[in-house]
Amino acid sequence: MREFFARRVAVLLAASAWLLVMGPAAVFAQSPRGAAAAAAYSGDFSDLADSDVTTLPDVTVRDSRTALDEAAAALAGGQVARGARMGLLGTTDVMDTPFSVTSYTDEAIRNMQAQSMADLLAADPAVRSTTGRGHLSETIRIRGFTVGASDYAFNGMFGVAPSGRVFLEAVERSEVIKGPSAALFGMSPGGSVGGVVNLVPKRAHNEPITRLNIGLRQDSVLSTHADIGRRFGQGGMFGVRVNTLYLDGDTAVNDQSIRRRVGSLGTDFRGEKLSVSLDLLWTHEDVNNATRPFSVAPGLTGVPPAPNGKNAYPGSGEFETENTTALLKVEYEINPALNVYAGYGEHVYKVDGALIYPTMQNVAGDYTWIYRQWKQQNDRDSLEAGLRGTFEHPGIKHRYGFSASRLQNDQGTFVPNRGSGSSNIWNPVPPPKLDRLPDPIRPGSELELTSFALADTMELWEGRSLLTLGVRRQEVDSLSLTSTNPLTRHYNKKATSPVAGLVYKPANWVSLYASYVEGLSTGGSAPNDPVYVNANEQLAPYVSEQYEVGAKFSFGDWIATVAAYELSRPTAGAIFLPGPVPPGEPDRVYGIYGEQRARGAELSVAGQVTESLRLLGGLTLIDAKIQKSATPAVLGNRLAGASRFQGNLGAEWDTPFVPGLSLSARFIYTGSAYADEANRLLIPSWDRIDIGARYTFEDARGTRYTLRLNVDNLTDKQYWTNSYTLSLGQPRTWSLSLEMSL
Repeated sequence: MREFFARRVAVLLAASAWLLVMGPAAVFAQSPRGAAAAAAYSGDFSDLADSDVTTLPDVTVRDSRTALDEAAAALAGGQVARGARMGLLGTTDVMDTPFSVTSYTDEAIRNMQAQSMADLLAADPAVRSTTGRGHLSETIRIRGFTVGASDYAFNGMFGVAPSGRVFLEAVERSEVIKGPSAALFGMSPGGSVGGVVNLVPKRAHNEPITRLNIGLRQDSVLSTHADIGRRFGQGGMFGVRVNTLYLDGDTAVNDQSIRRRVGSLGTDFRGEKLSVSLDLLWTHEDVNNATRPFSVAPGLTGVPPAPNGKNAYPGSGEFETENTTALLKVEYEINPALNVYAGYGEHVYKVDGALIYPTMQNVAGDYTWIYRQWKQQNDRDSLEAGLRGTFEHPGIKHRYGFSASRLQNDQGTFVPNRGSGSSNIWNPVPPPKLDRLPDPIRPGSELELTSFALADTMELWEGRSLLTLGVRRQEVDSLSLTSTNPLTRHYNKKATSPVAGLVYKPANWVSLYASYVEGLSTGGSAPNDPVYVNANEQLAPYVSEQYEVGAKFSFGDWIATVAAYELSRPTAGAIFLPGPVPPGEPDRVYGIYGEQRARGAELSVAGQVTESLRLLGGLTLIDAKIQKSATPAVLGNRLAGASRFQGNLGAEWDTPFVPGLSLSARFIYTGSAYADEANRLLIPSWDRIDIGARYTFEDARGTRYTLRLNVDNLTDKQYWTNSYTLSLGQPRTWSLSLEMSL
């Protein structure tokens, strides 16, 4: 498989090299405007005095909403961006979108010293991580619903983002679009409906970038990170951005060590009409004494107090993961009003580890565990092609997009149980360590997602109103396989997902909006059990719905958003047939009889409110319930893991008494939640304080230095994160780094 993937990467490299070298060379050689365009990109117009080019702005100026491969510009203060990528509509200004959107910048990532998405999104009041550091996979919860890392998008495409834990060294923007967005983005591999997280890869800027970072984290984790970007050729038409990271040492968790390696290459070509980009990304992580969340036993009557987060419960586990991604994207401007584009990417995710799966048995903290080897490989390829354009007729401007996409995901696993035992959180006895078995990975499943989508945004009344209408036709084809690879279950269903949104701007600084959008999840099949009258029947994809209204306010250098929403998601279950059933006959039917519904209100603030003060935070109120269920006893209960209230308040202050010194603080509060649908196991509320300091200065040669110190969970609070499992929050952790910008 490694050789197979390597050959495909080689083909991508060769194709992109030809496009980057031969294609642009031919275009520029044949174009009388080639030299003029190159000069325009560089900002040097001195050689155009005698040029016959009189329409230079039409050649070089692009509408940022149709730029396929560029990150949106940052607000003053640098923490968040002004826009985000809205699926097939491209990058759109936040004030023009009928959804709640936050786009975090690379500067915010560096200043927080965030190691992964879970660290970064701790700043978002509508998002909570459901797993702590040192876990195999990080998951987050948006608006009461879980979103896994495998459902993130990379450069606007599903299926090619790193899985498990997403590291941020190669990321320019982390865009969070809250709520389902199947019509604009398509169905994610896992069918998450809480929101869409899109990772925008780094690109070379017009100015050279050379950043070297040396870091030390508690207890003894040393890291080195290099970030280098250059543009070459006439007017900087070629760009190269390289990021490398090496991190190794003992973490703040007792007896836990980590080694991480990251490498990325982002290349791009900016031509007069042709744009090409190629991203290569590789990550490898080894964790010893890995932590795992506790499942809850059926007889558990209460949640024990959270023990010290520095203990590596349940102990002895270890794993290594590897992500390899290649993504090639091409865009061509047929004319100023029409662009066509295509993208093809591949991603391989590998896991090999010996993990301990604990189950909490009682309030005294006794738990049982199963020792299970976990080997998994996901092979994905993703293809998308489409067009975006503009046209107008009297009084109405149209910005439309059409796309066709295909995502293939093949997954294989090898998960044997290798022992069991018991322990206690207050007197833990680590399980024995076992060597990994060399057995091969067994075929598991194949998933193919194919879709066609069309959307149009209409600007009315001189841009004061924007009406967006769209629809996506999605086909879901799934196979479940066994180790001998015969077909054991085949699933094929189709669904249509619409989107509608309206933005009204009564003034330049305010946008009022309303939207309706749907999400899709694989419906699956009824269990293969003779007690069901419809055993093995294929269910239609789950169609989730979200209604949202809100207002956005842009006060110069900062933006505030107020939103209210209702998000509902169907669930499957079984109901018994009415009346007497003859002995030996099926007595129940499996179907979509349940529904989970979350209603909420959100307030978020981001940006520079004064010359020296920046804010990032907000409040979230959620009423997440089981609206319908095949189990009457749980009707009206709160969703597992969903708290009623979440709040964040983060501030950065540039001190007047020491030039170059900035101080930061963040308060995080999360209300109580239940760990089970029966609402018997209450996870207490928790709060946390994070602080930081940053000092920037330059030497006589003009080299810029930034010294950063961050302390997360300053008071070393002990808490369970809000989830349907019991996962310990991170202990007090400090990070120190020195960054040099040459």
